[in-house]
Amino acid sequence: MNTPAISIVMPVFNAGDTVAEAIESCLHQTRASFELIVVLDGCTDASSEIVRSFKDSRIRIFTREHRGVTESSIEAIRVARAPLIARMDADDISHPNRCQKIIDCFES
Repeated sequence: MNTPAISIVMPVFNAGDTVAEAIESCLHQTRASFELIVVLDGCTDASSEIVRSFKDSRIRIFTREHRGVTESSIEAIRVARAPLIARMDADDISHPNRCQKIIDCFES
């Protein structure tokens, strides 16, 4: 497997109302070379089922007991394969050019 150019790190805790749209915005990036690392942080709502409903090889899912956004982000960063990290909340929407702009910035 090729190393992605950027890893998008998304901790998720009970974000059933917003997580699908957040993931969709990541999957529609103009830069295809990325991985989306989702850490399910002790979810008690439908978040886990929603996240697992996405069938895309760029998504990596990890499950843990609830420890909070910081610990979940750190865990995701530890398993990230890309040299660049983009942090994303489960209620955020990424602009389609977000990853490309980050990569361009670091390359220049």
